[in-house]
Amino acid sequence: MKLLVTMAFSLASFSSAHADVSAARNDYQLPPESRARLGKINDLLAQATPVDRQFKGLKKLLRLPDGTLYIDADLDTDADGSPRSLEIDPDWGQLPTSLSFPNETGQRHWVDAEKVPYIVLPLEFYKEMGVELGDVAAVIWRGRLVYAIFADEGPKELIGEGSLALSEALGFDPWEERGGTMQIVNGIESDVLMIVFPRSAPQGLTPENINQKTIERARPLFEALAGKTN
Repeated sequence: MKLLVTMAFSLASFSSAHADVSAARNDYQLPPESRARLGKINDLLAQATPVDRQFKGLKKLLRLPDGTLYIDADLDTDADGSPRSLEIDPDWGQLPTSLSFPNETGQRHWVDAEKVPYIVLPLEFYKEMGVELGDVAAVIWRGRLVYAIFADEGPKELIGEGSLALSEALGFDPWEERGGTMQIVNGIESDVLMIVFPRSAPQGLTPENINQKTIERARPLFEALAGKTN
């Protein structure tokens, strides 16, 4: 009898724990406009593991079965790396980026936010997830897909940030006139999906080839998970 009670208690505990995990997954509603673009990833979300971290701007953070990161958050607009960063983003803009081109000098040493779609990830967190600077990602908003590269580290408490070029490629206008000059003052408030591929960094990057190499590396990784959705 004691054995039967113990077994019943163990099964009940397992069922309860399994239900808790399932509930944590099932309460998430992904943006409906992006469902078709995700393709087979829709099915993988039910098998994903929740990542128990809290960040400003975050809606959902999951690790897919193959280790790929799935992030649903807002998207602040980043001007870092642009030669005009201090002008167009006087509050937060910086000339350097965390990722750089080692064979270049001057401002060409950094990744230009006005030319390169890139994402920003929180300090320390990305290392815990096995992600490295230069890894690639697929970014989706309102059904539009853009391939991007991880080029800048951000504050440890904030997730959901991308370059000016990324925001514009997604179809968002971050500009506003202030004091007679155009500045980036707006970001996407929600429903931006980042599919980040750990250990995926392309090699031999230059300012001229970084966008093409990012696409060539990210597209097959995304299509391997989602299928061809366009």
